[in-house]
Amino acid sequence: MEFRRILRLRVEGVPSVCLWCWKGQADLIERNSTRLRSSSRSIARHYWRGGMNSLAVELQARAGRVTVSEEALTVDLVDGRTILVPLGWYPRLWYGAPEERNHFEIFGEGAYIHWPDLDEDLTVVGLLAGRRSGESPRSLKKWLEARQTKKQNSKALAPRAAGAGGAPGDLGPPPRNA
Repeated sequence: MEFRRILRLRVEGVPSVCLWCWKGQADLIERNSTRLRSSSRSIARHYWRGGMNSLAVELQARAGRVTVSEEALTVDLVDGRTILVPLGWYPRLWYGAPEERNHFEIFGEGAYIHWPDLDEDLTVVGLLAGRRSGESPRSLKKWLEARQTKKQNSKALAPRAAGAGGAPGDLGPPPRNA
């Protein structure tokens, strides 16, 4: 008696699927797969692209306001929706100082967000799709090292602060003649 059977399903535009199943389940799946094949041919006939394009609405999404907190990036869209994603998805924003995170530009009619101090660029469509940063760990490490070197060099070149109450670069009050 045959308890299991291999069933190969083929549907237009979908890779074939191999299933191990009980004989009774295989018969049911075969009947349903015939309906699926028929309905996929019907969709292909009625829609010239072979299906409906569901991304058409998202492609029109535009950023109106951007807020960056310690833990999240919030983008308010002009159509009233709000996108909230964790900063951990974008390491450059995560490692950036609050001043760097808050220095951004929205351009392309709201389609793009750019952080010049952090060299980070995001698209609203990418945020809606839930795309995380594609930066490799090696690239991030190189960026962090360059950032650290830049900070050390700027500290070494900065003028020394004067005595009490003096502004940076100020030598303080002139010496008194005794």
